[in-house]
Amino acid sequence: MAGGPFADWSEADTGAVGRMLQGWRTHPLDAVQALYQAMHDLVLTSYYADEARWPEIGYPGPLAL
Repeated sequence: MAGGPFADWSEADTGAVGRMLQGWRTHPLDAVQALYQAMHDLVLTSYYADEARWPEIGYPGPLAL
């Protein structure tokens, strides 16, 4: 289940991946929802940690001490 129904993720259909993730998000088992939330948090953390994205979100960077 954690790996999804795809043999090769590089060839996975984005619609199918979206449906799988939506299924994880709304799954009746808390453990599966936690898996979705952990993946969600990792993606967001990596996006906001990327200095190249900071201008897009209006973050000037860390304070100079």
